[in-house]
Amino acid sequence: CGVTCETLGASCWIPCKDHLSDEPEQGMRMRISTPEGLTAVSNGSFVSHETVENRELWTWQTNYPINSYNMTFYIGDFIHFGEEYQGVEAKFPLNYYVFAEDEEKARVSFEQAKDVISFYEEVYGPYPWANEGYKLIESPYEGMEHQTAIAYGNGFKNFKGLPMDYIIVHETAHEWWGNAISVDDYADVFIHEGFAMYSEFLYVERKFGQDTAQMYADMWQRTISDIRPVVGPRDVNFWDYHDIDPYVKGAWCLKGLRYLLDNDTLFFDIVKSYYQSRKYTVVTVKDFTDFVNEKTGKDYLWYFNHYLYRAEAPTLELAVIPTKKLHKYKYPIKNMSSDTGGQLGNEVLYLYCRWTNVEDNFVMPVVVSNPSQPKETKILPITTEGGIFVLDNKVWSLNQDFYFDMKQLKKVKTK
Repeated sequence: CGVTCETLGASCWIPCKDHLSDEPEQGMRMRISTPEGLTAVSNGSFVSHETVENRELWTWQTNYPINSYNMTFYIGDFIHFGEEYQGVEAKFPLNYYVFAEDEEKARVSFEQAKDVISFYEEVYGPYPWANEGYKLIESPYEGMEHQTAIAYGNGFKNFKGLPMDYIIVHETAHEWWGNAISVDDYADVFIHEGFAMYSEFLYVERKFGQDTAQMYADMWQRTISDIRPVVGPRDVNFWDYHDIDPYVKGAWCLKGLRYLLDNDTLFFDIVKSYYQSRKYTVVTVKDFTDFVNEKTGKDYLWYFNHYLYRAEAPTLELAVIPTKKLHKYKYPIKNMSSDTGGQLGNEVLYLYCRWTNVEDNFVMPVVVSNPSQPKETKILPITTEGGIFVLDNKVWSLNQDFYFDMKQLKKVKTK
């Protein structure tokens, strides 16, 4: 058996102050009594095991802050195996608890945990619970990021052709995002789930390349609903975890921020320095967006306000305008071609673009590229005003590194 109580609340099974805004600073101790022959596993470090009057008594202790829904225990006829792992700052144990019939599969599948931890240490910083180690425990549900005691129930299978178990990749990311850094209200669960899912995107990119990472992100992008904003209402102590948008749209928001900054050194410095400066604390989404503005010296609230606080996606209206009809349009013409010399003629492409369904200050640029020469790109500074962009007569494609709806127009009204 196992316990998982996110949103329902730990108060359903243990007396506690059950709110995200207040974590026990000195951690917790869990003492669990089981029938003979069964093992109990909980958060933190193993303290003791003894047999008392035909009962097994197991004690576990965490000395770190922990939010209430991360408190857990598992009871089962487990076998245990593990190893020591050398992290970037410290050596710590990796412990695995599975049923005997699954041991062989688990030994193969759980090997990837080392690579996942190594990658996250590189991107975000040292594993935050080195003093207490890392655990994967076979559970009766698919997965849950219980601090230092991750629930694993994904059947030891890889994800749709990729040699990667997404549950291990996702739930391990939560040790940094959601556990070491936690939010004070479910309204801001983007900090947990958006970052954990974007960590999947990054891991796939590192492991299998950018093209595979884009396909992986595109596959998840099709699940976005745009029904509710990513950031929900505060002070109701509720979040419907079936709402996938804080996960996927949240991840795409981070993917889009990386695209918008167009500077990987800056982007990864923002993410890593934010984590390092906030670990073991409770934060808000506003704290993160303010941090981005501070680190960049620019105001990106126009971006975050739309993607995090509005439900609907931006709409990009596109239309190819024949040369013979160009004179009917009063939109400004912007020459983006390097080899037409600004001359308009039959050998160029006239592309009408504008953002709709956005505030007036929405200024997301769009990159188009030549598929035959991927490094040859042009940036279209699209606004809500609209404009006609002049491209040369090569085939161009849209770089979809951020999330939006594209509306292909057969007719475009003149301004």
